[in-house]
Amino acid sequence: MRGAGRPNRSLVGQGSGLGPIVEDECELEFPTFVDFVDSLVKTYQDSNNRTLRSLIGGFVSVAMVLVERCGGELQSIASEYADMWAEVREAHARSMQTG
Repeated sequence: MRGAGRPNRSLVGQGSGLGPIVEDECELEFPTFVDFVDSLVKTYQDSNNRTLRSLIGGFVSVAMVLVERCGGELQSIASEYADMWAEVREAHARSMQTG
Protein backbone atom coordinates (compact mmCIF):
# COMPACT_ATOMS: atom_id res chain seq x y z
CA MET A 1 0.00 0.00 0.00
CA ARG A 2 2.75 2.41 0.96
CA GLY A 3 4.66 1.79 -2.27
CA ALA A 4 1.53 2.34 -4.33
CA GLY A 5 0.93 5.62 -2.52
CA ARG A 6 4.25 7.14 -3.58
CA PRO A 7 3.40 7.95 -7.21
CA ASN A 8 -0.01 9.25 -6.15
CA ARG A 9 1.59 11.73 -3.72
CA SER A 10 3.08 13.64 -6.63
CA LEU A 11 -0.32 13.81 -8.34
CA VAL A 12 -1.92 15.70 -5.46
CA GLY A 13 1.18 17.34 -4.00
CA GLN A 14 0.75 16.19 -0.42
CA GLY A 15 1.81 13.48 2.02
CA SER A 16 -0.02 10.18 2.12
CA GLY A 17 -0.05 9.55 5.87
CA LEU A 18 1.45 6.10 5.27
CA GLY A 19 4.42 5.35 7.52
CA PRO A 20 7.34 2.96 7.10
CA ILE A 21 6.64 -0.74 6.61
CA VAL A 22 7.52 -2.88 9.63
CA GLU A 23 6.82 -6.61 9.54
CA ASP A 24 4.36 -6.32 6.64
CA GLU A 25 2.41 -3.46 8.25
CA CYS A 26 2.67 0.29 8.08
CA GLU A 27 1.60 2.91 10.55
CA LEU A 28 -1.17 5.18 9.37
CA GLU A 29 -1.47 8.87 10.23
CA PHE A 30 -5.21 8.76 9.76
CA PRO A 31 -6.21 12.44 9.23
CA THR A 32 -3.42 12.89 6.68
CA PHE A 33 -4.38 9.64 4.96
CA VAL A 34 -8.04 10.65 4.70
CA ASP A 35 -7.06 14.04 3.21
CA PHE A 36 -4.76 12.26 0.77
CA VAL A 37 -7.44 9.80 -0.36
CA ASP A 38 -9.97 12.64 -0.63
CA SER A 39 -7.58 14.53 -2.92
CA LEU A 40 -7.10 11.47 -5.10
CA VAL A 41 -10.85 10.93 -5.34
CA LYS A 42 -11.28 14.54 -6.45
CA THR A 43 -8.45 14.21 -8.98
CA TYR A 44 -10.07 11.06 -10.39
CA GLN A 45 -13.50 12.67 -10.64
CA ASP A 46 -12.13 15.85 -12.25
CA SER A 47 -10.14 13.97 -14.90
CA ASN A 48 -11.27 12.52 -18.20
CA ASN A 49 -7.94 10.72 -18.71
CA ARG A 50 -8.65 6.98 -18.60
CA THR A 51 -5.04 6.02 -17.88
CA LEU A 52 -4.81 8.42 -14.94
CA ARG A 53 -8.15 7.21 -13.63
CA SER A 54 -7.00 3.60 -13.86
CA LEU A 55 -3.82 4.31 -11.91
CA ILE A 56 -5.63 6.27 -9.21
CA GLY A 57 -8.69 4.02 -9.05
CA GLY A 58 -6.88 0.88 -7.95
CA PHE A 59 -5.23 2.58 -4.99
CA VAL A 60 -8.32 4.54 -4.01
CA SER A 61 -10.61 1.52 -4.00
CA VAL A 62 -8.42 -0.20 -1.39
CA ALA A 63 -7.79 3.02 0.53
CA MET A 64 -11.55 3.62 0.81
CA VAL A 65 -11.91 0.34 2.69
CA LEU A 66 -9.26 1.45 5.18
CA VAL A 67 -10.92 4.85 5.63
CA GLU A 68 -14.28 3.21 6.23
CA ARG A 69 -12.92 0.60 8.65
CA CYS A 70 -11.20 3.31 10.68
CA GLY A 71 -14.42 5.29 10.95
CA GLY A 72 -13.49 8.01 8.49
CA GLU A 73 -15.50 9.65 5.78
CA LEU A 74 -14.49 11.05 2.41
CA GLN A 75 -15.92 14.48 1.65
CA SER A 76 -15.03 14.75 -2.03
CA ILE A 77 -17.21 11.96 -3.44
CA ALA A 78 -19.48 13.59 -6.00
CA SER A 79 -23.06 12.34 -6.16
CA GLU A 80 -22.67 11.09 -9.73
CA TYR A 81 -19.80 8.84 -8.60
CA ALA A 82 -21.23 7.69 -5.25
CA ASP A 83 -22.64 4.38 -6.54
CA MET A 84 -19.47 3.52 -8.44
CA TRP A 85 -17.23 4.20 -5.43
CA ALA A 86 -19.54 2.24 -3.12
CA GLU A 87 -19.45 -0.74 -5.47
CA VAL A 88 -15.66 -0.88 -5.79
CA ARG A 89 -15.19 -0.27 -2.04
CA GLU A 90 -17.58 -3.10 -1.16
CA ALA A 91 -15.93 -5.48 -3.66
CA HIS A 92 -12.51 -4.83 -2.15
CA ALA A 93 -13.81 -4.97 1.43
CA ARG A 94 -15.02 -8.54 0.87
CA SER A 95 -11.51 -9.65 -0.08
CA MET A 96 -9.60 -7.72 2.61
CA GLN A 97 -9.00 -9.36 5.97
CA THR A 98 -10.04 -7.68 9.17
CA GLY A 99 -8.14 -7.78 12.43
